[in-house]
Amino acid sequence: DVSAACHDYQCKLGERLTAFGVEPAQAERHQTASATIALISTLGSGPSDTVVSTLTGATLVTSDTAMGGCVGKGAELLGHLDGTNWEIFDAIAGLTDDRRSTADEIRREVAEALKSDEHAVQLTPALRGAQSRAVQLLTKVVREKQRETTRKPSSGKRIVDEGSECGLTLSQAEALLARIRSKTAESCSTELTVSWHIEEDVTDE
Repeated sequence: DVSAACHDYQCKLGERLTAFGVEPAQAERHQTASATIALISTLGSGPSDTVVSTLTGATLVTSDTAMGGCVGKGAELLGHLDGTNWEIFDAIAGLTDDRRSTADEIRREVAEALKSDEHAVQLTPALRGAQSRAVQLLTKVVREKQRETTRKPSSGKRIVDEGSECGLTLSQAEALLARIRSKTAESCSTELTVSWHIEEDVTDE
């Protein structure tokens, strides 16, 4: 049902605009959806022989192109609004480090796409692109920390092997030490960095 799809699209769009601090009534995309719903309602309630005159005399709040797009793509656009991970945009809104300016830029782009009519800014690619950039922004620090924690060899040395294991039995630990020994040369220049954590069952006395 075209009317129901446009109505649901308008409602969801209004929610998203409000969440981004935009008054729905001031957004062209929302104005178009509202005008389209009103026109469809008028056409549906009037006699069939008045359709042409109704269309001819209709007040175009935005443009016939915009309203035609709303009729033809209302259900599709609603699906993309529902399918977008809006929590990601909420997450980047809370960033306070050097990523803040990029986060603000991404959210401005999303708000602009929500405000603009479909023929001016296509909603689907705009949301997909912004969502991808937001994910990359959120994982940036994780990647940097991973690089920072990677051990670098001392000057004049090379890393022969590295790794970590947990939950080993004593025999497994001995086997691991044997494997490490097999990878190292018997030389006074060989150095190992060792850390350990031992757990055992607690018995009630």
